[in-house]
Amino acid sequence: MPFFQQDSRLLVLPTKICAYLKQKNYSCDFGLSPKQNAEVVAYTQFVSEAFEPALQYFCWVMDSNYRSVMRPCYSKRLPWFYKFWYTDRRLRYSALEFMQSLYKHPLLNSTESEVVQKAQDCIKLLSDKLGTQEYFLFPHSPSSLDAVIFSYLALFLKIPLPNFPLKEIIRVTPNLERFVARILHRYYGNIRDSLTTSSYFGIDGHATRKPSDEVQYPRNQKILSIGVGIAVMLAFAFKNGMVEFGMNGTRAEVNEQEDEDNF
Repeated sequence: MPFFQQDSRLLVLPTKICAYLKQKNYSCDFGLSPKQNAEVVAYTQFVSEAFEPALQYFCWVMDSNYRSVMRPCYSKRLPWFYKFWYTDRRLRYSALEFMQSLYKHPLLNSTESEVVQKAQDCIKLLSDKLGTQEYFLFPHSPSSLDAVIFSYLALFLKIPLPNFPLKEIIRVTPNLERFVARILHRYYGNIRDSLTTSSYFGIDGHATRKPSDEVQYPRNQKILSIGVGIAVMLAFAFKNGMVEFGMNGTRAEVNEQEDEDNF
């Protein structure tokens, strides 16, 4: 998730970041004509509707991609307590809910084919729109539309998913591949080394660590997490009367014996 911080102000959503920068008279869309501004709105909506289902499906819904790349990649960066549930219960569950809102049976092969076809049509349209230009609207500088398109295409090209047909589809459109490389070189060139050495996968899209290495947790963390889990379950069971200690039984026997003696 992108974030923007200025002094004590922290913004974590792209829409809020863009709105805040525009309030401060910072915008990459200054100079666009009314027609071009309308194109930004229309293409942004079109790209999101075509690419977001593909991103959610192949990263989070498809089991092989999720288990081999996405879960170990996120687990490496999460605090230890979140490693055991956050990716499954929050990230993947949200992706499944999103796909179910669009498709009745998101796990069927027909859904995958439909997702790929819709994204492929969008890729072809964008390739035709870009042509031989460097950017989509301005001749020599990017607009907010370029940022939206880059945010999807870069992920499609760089995430090393074992099953991801869109990567090959983009690679047969050289102008889009050059578009991604141009922005990476111009705006992210100073962090290439850090991306390659510290990330789960490098800037070239190849994994820098084995997925199996990312889920090996220290023994003390495993023992502590198991202990916390057992304590929570026992507390829940005791509170709801599912578990009773032997004191009640002993006290009942004592009371019964006292009643017999008095009788």
